[in-house]
Amino acid sequence: MNIEGLKLVQGIPFEEIVERLDQAGIPYDKVLPQRKGGGYLISSTITISSDLKGKVSEVLDPCDYCRKSSEYYLALYEMEDEFDRTQLDGSINFDAGRIVERTQIGFFY
Repeated sequence: MNIEGLKLVQGIPFEEIVERLDQAGIPYDKVLPQRKGGGYLISSTITISSDLKGKVSEVLDPCDYCRKSSEYYLALYEMEDEFDRTQLDGSINFDAGRIVERTQIGFFY
């Protein structure tokens, strides 16, 4: 997915989440590749030991949707003129006219 022409207006994108985890020295076991899915422009999953959940909360903004074993972070983008809209095939979630990217952090026990 080429996000050239999308302007981040709210939230925390996948790349920034990974950067913050790396800077804080928080190990993650796997990162599923970014992919379009579930109605999101980009949907990614990062898996982390549940022992590190408190440290993750210190490093990242409050999650948009929180569950016992997963935290979900959303990033909202506005489409600029140069964005290739042909990438928007299928069902895509919008929030007030903005495209949604979702990153899930799954905690394993």
